Amino acid sequence: MNDSNYTYPFFLPALVPKNTSIVAMPSRMAEKYAWQSVCEGKNVILAGRDEISLESEKAIKNLASEKNLWVMTPHAFAHEFRRGPVGIVGTAGTAVQHVGCLLEEVGIGVASVYSLGSRDLLEEVGGRQTFDALELLSDRVDIDVIVVLIKPISRNMERKLIEVLKSLSKPSIMYTVGKPTRSFVRSISNAKSLREIPNLVASLLTHSSRNEQTRGDSPAHGYGYIRGVFSGGSCCDEAVGVLQSLGLRIHSNSPVCSNQASTAKGHSCVDLGAGINNQGRIHYPNPMINLDLKLDRLTKEASDPHCSVVLFDVFLGYGSHANPSPKLVSAISTIRQKRSRHKLAIEFIAAVIGTPKDPQRLFYQRESLSSANVLVTSSITEAALIAYYCISVRRGKTLSEIN
Repeated sequence: MNDSNYTYPFFLPALVPKNTSIVAMPSRMAEKYAWQSVCEGKNVILAGRDEISLESEKAIKNLASEKNLWVMTPHAFAHEFRRGPVGIVGTAGTAVQHVGCLLEEVGIGVASVYSLGSRDLLEEVGGRQTFDALELLSDRVDIDVIVVLIKPISRNMERKLIEVLKSLSKPSIMYTVGKPTRSFVRSISNAKSLREIPNLVASLLTHSSRNEQTRGDSPAHGYGYIRGVFSGGSCCDEAVGVLQSLGLRIHSNSPVCSNQASTAKGHSCVDLGAGINNQGRIHYPNPMINLDLKLDRLTKEASDPHCSVVLFDVFLGYGSHANPSPKLVSAISTIRQKRSRHKLAIEFIAAVIGTPKDPQRLFYQRESLSSANVLVTSSITEAALIAYYCISVRRGKTLSEIN
């Protein structure tokens, strides 16, 4: 497959701060230009994973903090959200996008987003930019609630983060993707999943909590294995966390998975953006922009006769594929035809992450996938629950019992 339908530029110009450098290149050059940009008084958007050494990341971010500058990831600028009283800070990039879109869906606006990279809260980096962002949002009069979305971190860094959150003048919601934790601090709300966050935000804003309805879709009776294919690392982490909490033994290259594996076996989830899956491929575009890797992996997983459910994410917004649904629908149609010859049923479940203002047209993308008999949700959490339901129906469980 050759996918040349990329969106460019990566971000909506109005969303990117003025005086900002976008750095998307191999590590040695990225390190040089990121450092140079901060020295020149510019913010930096690092458009890649782990592009510089931990030592350099700490030095660059500390210098940026001293100059009141930011070193962030593209996830902070992928969507045009309505304005509102919520501030989001995170080291789990796609979770940051996901929660912003879930809030948009229920009519809650976002004032500012700080996506600071998956390594910012590592001991080696120190978390200074995360802590700076939290304090900045706490001091802003237009912010009423702060949402904090992080990758799993050490106990020491978690204690430091909780101490900072305790000191803020605004209530906060904390969620560790794939491994929910409890702070037992009154001013900090702990989310059990990404899907729960809009309800917690609404509650803190004293609005009515969102009443979620059980899906009307009736999954086919299923059996066999769940295979998850994700372009978002945090989405993969969330799916792994949900499925493991339901008692499934999951194999994954996600750091929150207890059974590390890059190849599919049994129930499995793969993060296509992780370095182990990028060997032999060019540095950019990534799986959110170039669908080749995802389409290849979906086809590979579905070729396993023991696979009965395929779970995947579809990210919209600036910095994602310009029109993903037609290619996905075409691949899914081909897969179904091949499996039907052997009388093998399969369910596809897609979590479509986006807002109505995204250039790909959110409702069109959802309808296009739905027309191909893909179960479409707006939440990775819900998608993972439905996947579990699909393989549990034969055991007599209902979705309400699972949920």
